Amino acid sequence: MEITSGLIVFFAGLLGGLFGAVVGGSLLLIVPILNLFGLPIHTAIGTAKVSAVCRDIPALMNYHRGREVNYDIGQSFTVAMVLATFLGAQISLGLSEQSLKAVVSACVIGMALAMLWDPKAGLKEYLPTSSTRMRSLNILSGTGCGLYAGIFGGGVNLLIIFSFVALSGLTFKAAVATSKVSNLASTFIASAVFVWFGRVDYLLAIPLCLGMSSGGYIGSRWAIEQSNHTLRLLFVLTAVAMAIKLLVFT
Repeated sequence: MEITSGLIVFFAGLLGGLFGAVVGGSLLLIVPILNLFGLPIHTAIGTAKVSAVCRDIPALMNYHRGREVNYDIGQSFTVAMVLATFLGAQISLGLSEQSLKAVVSACVIGMALAMLWDPKAGLKEYLPTSSTRMRSLNILSGTGCGLYAGIFGGGVNLLIIFSFVALSGLTFKAAVATSKVSNLASTFIASAVFVWFGRVDYLLAIPLCLGMSSGGYIGSRWAIEQSNHTLRLLFVLTAVAMAIKLLVFT
């Protein structure tokens, strides 16, 4: 691998890690870039997933030190997501992405509209009246997020954040921080499947992981200092951009 190629991949990982540590969407940038280097789509996804693990470890450590992570909420979500991710990663190896992208695009547009419809969503924490209902909804949403995370995964953190805001009543900052627990667990499982089937390019993974881990650290430190209003606006803008990317630039 040439030095120029390594630098391109590193800076792509740095940029992806910055956004990924806050609202997600790293794979939407990383996978197409890896495609440009000649990697087959599934190898590009597998390599990107390995780098996403490196992104979320320093990000979660920062959020944990900042006492932003709510470990009590979303436990059932994380378990359901991890199990579904394992299944989704295996389905991914023989599945076309186009129909999935259309479905996810509709979902993220709906999430953006929901945030605009309720201007107070994610700005103040509230406790759901029924813990049983919340747990059931978390299992369902965790399963859906896990399947998507295993099959493709680009922008899945948006889905996780929305679930924690809409179903668990977390503020945006707490939802962003707590999402790293679920995202890290599911990404690790998905990465293990792609590694097992030999769908990771380790030569490109090295500079990519370095960039993603650096971006994850910087991005999470930045997010901790921001208000819920700022993170909410960034969430909506990212959701719209992601939908356009999936629908138009495929």
